[in-house]
Amino acid sequence: MATKIPGCWFLRTTRLVVIVSMTMVLISCTDDIRETSQKRFMSMVKDKEVYRIAIVNNKWVEIHLTPNALASDKYQAYFSDKMQHKRPQFKFKITSEQVLRDDLLKLNPTLPITSEKRNLFESNS
Repeated sequence: MATKIPGCWFLRTTRLVVIVSMTMVLISCTDDIRETSQKRFMSMVKDKEVYRIAIVNNKWVEIHLTPNALASDKYQAYFSDKMQHKRPQFKFKITSEQVLRDDLLKLNPTLPITSEKRNLFESNS
């Protein structure tokens, strides 16, 4: 007959709570960035609404809007949270970093572009 260890249920419950909490934090870190299309992004660049982009792992582009764009009626409904101004607001997948860079050079040669390597658990900032 197996002996029961007092408090074992407490350890199991605590582990479960920690796992669920960590999962929720990871989901919330990535859920704040809205997906968009490359076509819509190019329209944002053309309209001078983008102040910086980051190409992440040669797969994703994170878009940081200008303060004026964030204050406009066009984006107010999306981003009422003040913390959202410090993070990228949109993202989209790319197939070729070089093709994207070439296209952006034609539209806005001064747009700051950074390339970043991130692991799965890094935050989007």
